[in-house]
Amino acid sequence: MNGSLRQRHTAVARAKVPALYAPNLAAAKRFIEYFTANIRNFNTRRAYLHAVREFADWCAPQGAA
Repeated sequence: MNGSLRQRHTAVARAKVPALYAPNLAAAKRFIEYFTANIRNFNTRRAYLHAVREFADWCAPQGAA
């Protein structure tokens, strides 16, 4: 794994995966892999992570998570 990819993977892995997207370990892994492999631009990845976290936070009190 090259340095840039390792940095991207580490940054996303440090981020907590919302329960909505991680009902099990395999789903959590797919969530992290999506953000590390498919979204190369750091700012885009950060914005998307922020958006999915906000959505998960909204879903929790609705009973979806």
